[in-house]
Amino acid sequence: MSIIKGKGKSAAFDGDSDIEIGKRNSSGEGSLGSFLFGAILFGIGVYLIFQNTIISTQFSLMDLIGFNPPFGLVILPLLIGIGILFFNEKSILGWFIAIFGIITILLGILMGLKIFFKPVTLYQAVLMYGMTAGGIGLIAKAFFGKRRN
Repeated sequence: MSIIKGKGKSAAFDGDSDIEIGKRNSSGEGSLGSFLFGAILFGIGVYLIFQNTIISTQFSLMDLIGFNPPFGLVILPLLIGIGILFFNEKSILGWFIAIFGIITILLGILMGLKIFFKPVTLYQAVLMYGMTAGGIGLIAKAFFGKRRN
């Protein structure tokens, strides 16, 4: 590549060229296309990841409270809280016990989830995670990319 010098600038890098690579339309067509293609890539990537994921559950509070109580004991605070709230709906103690019961049940369910990934080839892993990451990148480019006029 030859560089022609004139007026202290090189012609190859003076920024006055008629062709700008990667310039978007001011109408936003480039951002819509990036978003749609990114959404399709992201959707296919997430679908492939979900197809190779196994989720099983076993209700357990072992990690939270140190032992695994029966489910009746876990639901008891919620039932007591609901009973207090039916007696007096403005009772702070009733709301506290009911919310504690709901949180205990939800934490027991969430902490009992076991997630396993099926064995996949390197090609499949690169395809799954690459499509997901590429889709996120294109969506981010559509929303946050710099627009040039």
